[in-house]
Amino acid sequence: AQGFLHLLEGINDYIEKGRAAAHSEVQPVAADVGVMVGSELDTDPAHRWCTECVLSSESIDRTEVRQALDALGGSSLVMAGTREKLRVHMHIDEPARLFDALARFGEVRSRKADDMLAQQRSAHTSGKVAVVIDSAADIPAEALETLPLQVVPVRINVGAQDFLDKVSLSADAFYALLRTSEHTVRTSQPPPGDFRRLFEFLLSHHEEVLYVGVSRAISGTLQAGESAASGLDRRVHVFDTANVSGGQGLLALHAAERAAAGADASTIIGELEALRAQTATFAYVRDLTSAVRGGRIPAWALPITRWLGLVPLARIGARDGRLHVLGIGLDRKGLPRRFVVRCLRGIDRAVAWRAQVMHCDNREEAERVRVALLEHLPAVECPPVFDAGSAIGAHAGPGAVVLALMPKLPPSPR
Repeated sequence: AQGFLHLLEGINDYIEKGRAAAHSEVQPVAADVGVMVGSELDTDPAHRWCTECVLSSESIDRTEVRQALDALGGSSLVMAGTREKLRVHMHIDEPARLFDALARFGEVRSRKADDMLAQQRSAHTSGKVAVVIDSAADIPAEALETLPLQVVPVRINVGAQDFLDKVSLSADAFYALLRTSEHTVRTSQPPPGDFRRLFEFLLSHHEEVLYVGVSRAISGTLQAGESAASGLDRRVHVFDTANVSGGQGLLALHAAERAAAGADASTIIGELEALRAQTATFAYVRDLTSAVRGGRIPAWALPITRWLGLVPLARIGARDGRLHVLGIGLDRKGLPRRFVVRCLRGIDRAVAWRAQVMHCDNREEAERVRVALLEHLPAVECPPVFDAGSAIGAHAGPGAVVLALMPKLPPSPR
């Protein structure tokens, strides 16, 4: 990876000196730069993201682009291409700053952002197994910083714009788009190449890779991971959680904790299979606008729920990995508590449980859900509430609250 960076710098010098002007087109730059291996680089925590994209326009002023990017305070800036298409590489603190700056000059496509600090942590981790998730999984930020977890971002599409989930679009910006954009906000699966690059890097440092993916029944993301894994050796394993958001996140947390403890992939997968059957994600949806715009709910449902003050309750779990309506609640102050009571109906209270509470720009009610959960299930292990990602948010819309539950297995396999 470092050698390729030097190659790009050489191409950049060649172009900057003007000798390319005699040619009608600059020699094409490789389309897939690959993962920048953190352990091979002098990774600056202030510039943790190895960020790439392609800028397209009728006539790109390279000098103006360089001045705008220099002002961002990043490092390892490389630009190579033609007057119509420019590939840009930079190490920066927030990828969104690079993409936003370039958007002033044309259309920004093929966005990539690799977390070099996470790669460096993984390279220095002694566990046999590296765990990969897609960003449909919701996990507390603290866990992502401490556990051997690598994330492949889902794409978010808004009109002609595309973003990297949780990388180039923050939760606040995402929900602002849902509320204000004239375009339907959609999610799409990452290309298999995103998985392949990460799998190849992790295999160079670990014996096995385990991808803990979003339910096959609701997204093509798992298939993209399978496609990437099929082109590699059998050391890459793919596990379908039959879940999403917090439920997927809880299963991934268990996998990462067991990997950190030294378990091998077959042991972890066996435990995940046992947990999957009892893991569920629940949500209540205050506004069906996003679901109607996305085509998942018929348009007639929106005015009826508003008029009657109805709040749909939904569940996804291992039965078929699909979203099902659990019931209908009334839009009253007691909704968070009634929601918790409904979610806990029929659970085995003799079992130790883990939970996560997430929200779609509705922290106040999420806090009330967490309080009610701790009252009704005092021994539950539940971190502070945090933002739900786009996988839920794009369909449930602003105002939704999500609760995920999973039994907590003992730290060693039975």
